[in-house]
Amino acid sequence: GCLVDLTGLHWQAWKKAAEAFEFDRPSLNDVKLASLVRAETAVQRIFYWTEDIFLAREIAQAQRDALKECFDQWMEEEKITLPDNNGTSLVTGGGGDEQETSSGDGNTLRVEPTEAEVFAMQAEAWGKAASMYGFGLPT
Repeated sequence: GCLVDLTGLHWQAWKKAAEAFEFDRPSLNDVKLASLVRAETAVQRIFYWTEDIFLAREIAQAQRDALKECFDQWMEEEKITLPDNNGTSLVTGGGGDEQETSSGDGNTLRVEPTEAEVFAMQAEAWGKAASMYGFGLPT
């Protein structure tokens, strides 16, 4: 597996959204908090840019569009490509519920994590958030 910190890409996307709507740039700490909630909630309750739900949705969509743009640019800069659908096969692991795709060149990409992996990732994320703000681990 591979774990990648996308905080920098999220910060770039929020910065673009802020500039597009003429708001102050968010701080990196606010962006970290924003990653824990829906974008519309972040606009209203973390960045305090607006209380207008329609404008919040518009800003959130601008952030999502900017994030896709930033991510695509990052992939291009890093020369990362996704396999095409030609010759791609779906492989099921030995009795587990994880799914993988093979691009035919010997490389295998995971499509879906197992339920246990999702739970472990969620527990780790919530644990880090809790300790960051001085709370105990969630139970």
